[in-house]
Amino acid sequence: MHYTRNTDPNMSECANPEVERVLREAVREQVATNDPPEVAQTLARLQQEGISEDEAVRWIAAALLQEMNIMLRDNRQYNHSLYVAALSRLPGRIDR
Repeated sequence: MHYTRNTDPNMSECANPEVERVLREAVREQVATNDPPEVAQTLARLQQEGISEDEAVRWIAAALLQEMNIMLRDNRQYNHSLYVAALSRLPGRIDR
């Protein structure tokens, strides 16, 4: 999955609407619980860069989806460092 700054982070090509809704809900829960704190920090950073909250949540959800896909593909546990690295690249490339 690859998104550029000028591309809407629409996950419809990757996930059905229900999966996309659940991913956005998961991001909002991560922000609310500050777990991991990098998600709330990324949301604030993206908003400071002029990205709406809704769009920022979609970007973060795309990074979460990428991490989940790689976990399944590689049959591995969640890797916090890789997720945070993907968040730090937003709103640009999220792929590794």
